[in-house]
Amino acid sequence: MGYDIALLDLHPQVFPHLKATLASVIADGKWQIPRFIYGYPQVASQIMQITLSVSPLLDKLVWIHASDGLLSAKLASLFLLPSPNTLDWASTIWRPCIPPSHSFVFWRLMLSKIPMDEKMKARGCTLVSVCLLCYKHAESSTQLFLECDFARNIWIWLGLKLKCSISLVSFAALLECVPQRCSSQIRDVMVAAVVHTVYSIWLAQNALRFNSTKVSIHATLAKISSFLSMSGTISKGHCVASDVDILNNLFISPTHIRIRDIILVVLKAPTSTWVKANTDGSVRNTMAACGGIFRDYRGTFLGGFASNISGGSVFDAEILGLILAM
Repeated sequence: MGYDIALLDLHPQVFPHLKATLASVIADGKWQIPRFIYGYPQVASQIMQITLSVSPLLDKLVWIHASDGLLSAKLASLFLLPSPNTLDWASTIWRPCIPPSHSFVFWRLMLSKIPMDEKMKARGCTLVSVCLLCYKHAESSTQLFLECDFARNIWIWLGLKLKCSISLVSFAALLECVPQRCSSQIRDVMVAAVVHTVYSIWLAQNALRFNSTKVSIHATLAKISSFLSMSGTISKGHCVASDVDILNNLFISPTHIRIRDIILVVLKAPTSTWVKANTDGSVRNTMAACGGIFRDYRGTFLGGFASNISGGSVFDAEILGLILAM
């Protein structure tokens, strides 16, 4: 039949005797399946699901990687040169409040493009290598930015300033200190803090290598604070009340959300003997709450309620407020 006869669960010795063609089971454009096939419901069902063409179709070449079967130059290019994987961190480090030269250093670090002694060794060069900031270990990207005593003290200081724990397991882990849910100004400041720190450590190493100028850790901390103050000031983000302590600790002025218009809401009293309930719900960060007040037809306050609820959307909070009111 030209069908996958293995689905019939027959002995392989029987296969050579199954010589029927597809045309023998099609009559007047409809399936004429032999009776013994119905003894295998799965096979019969799959055959009946195949749509038969009323008129003969011309054979044509199709591209299996295209939805319409047509091969275009774009599809051929993508097949031969697949697009690289999306780098999640790449869209994070490039921000208007961070100078591109600082983000560029971090970008090169993530792609292992920083010129270090380890690169020369990988090319077969024999040289004496030492970290210029601690003189304890051979120079490498991991040693300079994560393991060096000079860098570690800076990361510890930055963690205290940001009131968070900064992981030094890898370069990508540095950005994990940024919370998934936080205000836009805090996100800008924390990303800028990581980028500026990497840039400042790189400057300290280059000053010693090219100018023989030893930069103290206190000078580096002052430089990072200056960079952070600049980024926090020009950030277009906004903060919430809980962020004020962190921003003040970094000498950054908090930028609160400005209320553009104040809309006057006047109570419309119900008709006589009726009681009106006004409810509302709100969500801020991971905290949600709902509440309501009750007034009679004269506008007299009869009572009210407020309740903290588990995290959810604003819609969930408002619906629960209605339920509690009723």
